[in-house]
Amino acid sequence: PPLMNYGYSGEFILPMKLNLAAKLANLKNIDLRAKVSWLVCREICIPEGGELNLTMPIETKSGKTRGDTANLFDSARAKLPRLLDSKLVALSLDETEISLTLKSDFSNQFKDVKRIDFFPVSDGFVKNAVAPKISSSALGETRFSLAKEENFPKNPTEFIGLIVVQFKEKHDAIAYEFHSNFSNSEATLCIWKS
Repeated sequence: PPLMNYGYSGEFILPMKLNLAAKLANLKNIDLRAKVSWLVCREICIPEGGELNLTMPIETKSGKTRGDTANLFDSARAKLPRLLDSKLVALSLDETEISLTLKSDFSNQFKDVKRIDFFPVSDGFVKNAVAPKISSSALGETRFSLAKEENFPKNPTEFIGLIVVQFKEKHDAIAYEFHSNFSNSEATLCIWKS
């Protein structure tokens, strides 16, 4: 089967929380070093890597990060998921597809939408190399029909994915993290803005 991966473009931040030993609590800064590797891809992928060094201010007891990196972390925190009403999405299964329907109350809140994409997070549920079929109803609902993986779990419990809304005039997007419990068809959406 064809291979499909998802990647990043431009600048991005992967926020992580580090818990320091008590004896380091009085430090103002900490030096972080990492050996990293990545792929630079367009039509082919070229492996790259290197060693990175970063001096980071340690968060104060008030929870504020000191130094020049504060804006970077504030920006990353602003993009973290926030809960959204689960009644705005419906999930259904048949023998070959997972259908994800965004209700009109969800879809109609956006103006000048360029595109809406769905990216699966749960492994082994969706054939990633098969493009989802996207359709709209007269009521304003948006439906994603996702091809099920051959080895789809017999008794799935939770399905997780990302819904990304891109706008015509803006370079930013809004992404929603989708969690669904198959046993009772309850869905939870989390939202963050990029």
